[in-house]
Amino acid sequence: MNLCEGTRNDTHPEVCFDDRNSCPACEIREELEGKVRELEHAIELLEAEV
Repeated sequence: MNLCEGTRNDTHPEVCFDDRNSCPACEIREELEGKVRELEHAIELLEAEV
């Protein structure tokens, strides 16, 4: 068993396989990271308008 990227790079307690689909914590993390990127992009656009 190999630790998933999320487990190696962070301290979340789940130990999962390299297949991110098998780790609910990694799925949630991936979704949230995508939303954060979208928000950061929206902020950049708003700042450019000011």
